[in-house]
Amino acid sequence: ILKYPYIKQTSTLIREDKGEQYLVAYVVFNILDTSFSEEQLINQLKESLKNELPDYMIPHYFYALDKMPLNT
Repeated sequence: ILKYPYIKQTSTLIREDKGEQYLVAYVVFNILDTSFSEEQLINQLKESLKNELPDYMIPHYFYALDKMPLNT
């Protein structure tokens, strides 16, 4: 995911709901130099990942964050 040009930071986690596991990606975009919306960037990122990764490695959900939360 970090290979994508407009990604500043990312974290991918496995989540579980009703016994089903799925990947979730949290991303911080560096959108200062683009006119695309976050939704457009996420769609482009998904398409880019489809060309490089098998389906099971592509996150099911992407959440755009202003900044990555950090713990002490």
